Amino acid sequence: MRKRLRVVKRLRLKKLFTEPFTYNIFKNKYIWFGFLIGLPFTLICFVPHFNLCVTNPLHWLYLSVPLIFAFIFGCLGTFKIMKEAESDSYRMLYRIKTKEAKEK
Repeated sequence: MRKRLRVVKRLRLKKLFTEPFTYNIFKNKYIWFGFLIGLPFTLICFVPHFNLCVTNPLHWLYLSVPLIFAFIFGCLGTFKIMKEAESDSYRMLYRIKTKEAKEK
């Protein structure tokens, strides 16, 4: 049973990363949310300590934080939309079955 559950989880993640909506910056509003959440980390690093950041190449990694957050939140937004669609289909199936049961 556990092995089957792991396979199902892997398939969902694979579908999540291959979904075109995950990377669409015009339709997926969670990408912009993640970018805006990650932006303060970059600003806090670069604005007060600009001279230190220029000399230390490790600090240049902070420039990628908004992009990483945008990717993560974009994937989470796609996951949320997939789960809502799955939940809606279950609700619709439940309504159909209860309607059939009432008619009998």
